[in-house]
Amino acid sequence: MYVTPRQKKRYLLNALIITVAIPLTVVAGYYATQLLSSADEEAVPENVVVSNLTTNSLTVTWTTSIDASGEVVVKDSEGEDSRPYIDFRGSGSRKTHFVEVLDLVPATKYSFEIVSNGTSYSSEGGQPFTFTTSELTDDTPVPNPIYGTIPSMSDDDAIVYITKTNQPLSLPLSAVPTASGNWIVDLSSMRELNGTDVITISADSELVLSVQGIDGTGATVTSNYADLVDENGRLQATVDLTLTAGVDPLSALPPESLIAQVIAIDPTPEPEPDPTPTPTPTPTPTPTPTPTPTPTPTPTPVPTPVVPTKPTFDPASREFLVKVDISWIDLVTGGQTVATTPDVNTGPDSIQLASMTDNGFMVVWMSAEPEEGYVMYGTETTTLDEEAIDARDNLVEKGEYYTHVIEVTDLLPETQYYYQIHTGTDVFNDGGSPFTFTTYSTLASPPPYETISGEVTGLDDYTDVVILLTLSDTDSTGSTDVSNPIALVTDAAGRWIASIADARTTDGAEYFSYSDEDEILASMYVYANSDEVTSTIADASENEISLIATASTTTIGGDSVDLLTDYGVSLQYIPVGVGGGGGYAGQAYYPSTSGVTPKTAISDHIPLLSMSLGMILLGSMTLRTSYKEFMSMRGKKRSY
Repeated sequence: MYVTPRQKKRYLLNALIITVAIPLTVVAGYYATQLLSSADEEAVPENVVVSNLTTNSLTVTWTTSIDASGEVVVKDSEGEDSRPYIDFRGSGSRKTHFVEVLDLVPATKYSFEIVSNGTSYSSEGGQPFTFTTSELTDDTPVPNPIYGTIPSMSDDDAIVYITKTNQPLSLPLSAVPTASGNWIVDLSSMRELNGTDVITISADSELVLSVQGIDGTGATVTSNYADLVDENGRLQATVDLTLTAGVDPLSALPPESLIAQVIAIDPTPEPEPDPTPTPTPTPTPTPTPTPTPTPTPTPTPVPTPVVPTKPTFDPASREFLVKVDISWIDLVTGGQTVATTPDVNTGPDSIQLASMTDNGFMVVWMSAEPEEGYVMYGTETTTLDEEAIDARDNLVEKGEYYTHVIEVTDLLPETQYYYQIHTGTDVFNDGGSPFTFTTYSTLASPPPYETISGEVTGLDDYTDVVILLTLSDTDSTGSTDVSNPIALVTDAAGRWIASIADARTTDGAEYFSYSDEDEILASMYVYANSDEVTSTIADASENEISLIATASTTTIGGDSVDLLTDYGVSLQYIPVGVGGGGGYAGQAYYPSTSGVTPKTAISDHIPLLSMSLGMILLGSMTLRTSYKEFMSMRGKKRSY
């Protein structure tokens, strides 16, 4: 083929473009791929640990080499996704990640995926991570807090782990410190490796306390419980948790709680839509001929049966036995104690917000009757589709209480939420519109860690008690006025423990800064008469606060009784035994030919009447009387 000089120049130019452009495209694509792969690789979850396993919750923790957002999505047995659970510290980016998964069902298997910087991760082989919640038990553990401080902390980007390393071995517990390094863990929730049996910590329990920091830093301390903390659970001053490079804080954790490797999940492609088939025309059906009805034959009349005449008899010639059973009757008492309504607020007048933070709040109220309670909430007034349940409930079983304390958690900082209260069959709101609450901003550097504990006495049942704590300024040092209230529930024995370090001022703008001379007011929500106690912070830190509740009762009655016409003894007429043609008690009697009424008997038993301490006992009185006497007694009272 002849090629002109112009065509030859154009072919050479195209060849040059192809020769240069293709390698450039490959190189550019290579570097783009490398950048994307590097970014994904840096956000891959590492050091994944499952901890804090209970009947209805667990905690998933991990680290990333760069600041990344983190979520956990749980799937139930049907494969349905839950709402995403975000980090306990909020939705920001960080290198350590601490996600609490709540509102689960006891003894149930779940699977979950970790979402890091928008990418979902599962276990090696593409299978989702799995866990099973603990079974319900009758154990009622007593709170056993252990707390301390991580030195030189400037933010809250760290995780604290505690595990027991002598028999029986435990699953780990975990917590996140505050920005100033303060942390607390309740050892009463520690469980064995089977996830069900609760471990009781003793003086010789060997514990490993470790801290996972960022950028490969960590700290680990091994000690028995008696040497690790003082009598109040505070970490001994000799225990050093300074974060150091090259320390592996997870080396002592049981393999059952660790996840070795995670891989990214490839997104599932959208399925191709099936082509719409061409409809086949439906043939017109052949009409069905109407059948000719068959005439109905006239029925043959049924003859009326003849009822035989029943024999008659002279009732005056018969004798009957009348048997009367009279119950014990309390005529005189020394006073009877009965329950009365306590002088407490119930319903909308009793609603109280408490424990307000940057990611949650509590709603407390009291009802006039024991009933279920919960809160529906959301970020829009028309979509309250999230449910928060009582702190004592789980998704399987909801209790009925006089006092209600609902935990609304996993919220976003500085966000307005709308909510309604559901109690029994009633719904409480703000004049037809939902109540509102705006979460506070996230703060750093809370006051030094402080716990207050106490006990409630005077009740038979302590599961229906809510404690409220309020701090107040008395010396014009630190914060002024009072703090927002802190709410918590007691255990089955009436004991309670609370952290007051994160109490906020009434506007939520800062932590409530207190001195030893400031006061703490402890009160109760309880359907009973109760007191409140005020003490200084210094005294409450050293001594338990004792609260007393007493059931509301009154005494009725006395030691005399008005004269009664029959002293509580009245004659009841019971259908006599039947015989002959009779079928059951109370049916018309037809005599037999024997002259004796069947199913009755003559007894020489003498009526016994015994009176002692105002009590009348009349046993089984058997009276023999004629029919005429029997008829004459009807409608009358009888004295004996």
